[in-house]
Amino acid sequence: MTRYLEDITVGDKIAFGPYEVTEREIIEFATKYDPQRIHTDSAFAAKSDMGGLIASGWHTSAIFMKMMVDSIMDESSGMVSPGIDELRWLRPVRPGDILRAEGEVIGARPSQSKPDRGIVKTRYKVLNQDNDVVMGLTTNNFMRRRDAAADKGKTMGEDITLKAEDGFELGAYLALPSGTPKGAVVVIQEIFGVNGHIREDADTFAKAGYATIAPGMFDRVQKGVDLAYDADGVEAGRGFAMKADWDNVVKDVRAASAAVEQYGKVGLVGYCWGGTVAWVSAVRDCGVDCASGYYGGKVIDFVDEAPKVPVMLHFGDKDHGIPVETVEKIKAAHPEVPVYRYAEAEHGFHCDQRPSYHSESAKLSTERTMAFFKEHIG
Repeated sequence: MTRYLEDITVGDKIAFGPYEVTEREIIEFATKYDPQRIHTDSAFAAKSDMGGLIASGWHTSAIFMKMMVDSIMDESSGMVSPGIDELRWLRPVRPGDILRAEGEVIGARPSQSKPDRGIVKTRYKVLNQDNDVVMGLTTNNFMRRRDAAADKGKTMGEDITLKAEDGFELGAYLALPSGTPKGAVVVIQEIFGVNGHIREDADTFAKAGYATIAPGMFDRVQKGVDLAYDADGVEAGRGFAMKADWDNVVKDVRAASAAVEQYGKVGLVGYCWGGTVAWVSAVRDCGVDCASGYYGGKVIDFVDEAPKVPVMLHFGDKDHGIPVETVEKIKAAHPEVPVYRYAEAEHGFHCDQRPSYHSESAKLSTERTMAFFKEHIG
């Protein structure tokens, strides 16, 4: 029977395994992924401080994952995981050890930004046949909510077609609130196009009362770009972004803002490549009344242009593509612009479908954006 968030209670106990570790797999795994000699060379390891061959900690982690998948994943409505906390390798794992895992749920709550899911935090320990704890970790997992399961894959809005001022037609996703809109929001995609996440994000703003539109900003390069968050998606998305012409970007943002201006003042939010678009929409005439940009890597290229409407920016201090020094240059060039730094956040921290998702930073930045829109849109 499938378990949903509502079936999970803090204090619930979980157990799975066992799994017997062999010398052969220790060596094979380490040879490929962690070729330290204490993992690959039995004779060398016997003379080392370890006193014999031991498994790579990453191998132990992989065994834990296999035991979990084999034992409980088929019964779970689990989605993706934003990562693990407090991973510790406490004792060596040796050939012949028989491992098992015990866990306790220490947190379970609905997502504040995604009503179809919740976040479950579980503290695990991995033990050997002598009941020694060899590894400890805390996992974070998204789980679907039961009421949302029937609506999986459904969205609030519809696909429409926009016409830019030069006659070019581009696709867009439009989501309207259930009541009278209090304004409008344009959501600008990452390099991954108008994919499921961007549609969900648009729905979030629609549920907050805004008429929301997400234009297909890569349609001039390729129609209907909808990419996954994987290596192929990154490669393809970067290629599309490199071919985007900024004058045409402005035209397409204008087309999107014009489509929803009937609902009131228009705000714009953009992520990744769209974060730069957010800045451009503020410094050029794009028909928006304010903009919020997340981790736009090319903002610095337009830093000499002055904003014409209120704009705010969000960056992660651990973003390897946007050094903190660059963020500080932007702040120094425009002291009037709120530029927020998130100490523990990487690039993509707002997207809960990316490994770099950071829930605390996402929550805080969303609160700031919503307050900003309330102030400038309504």
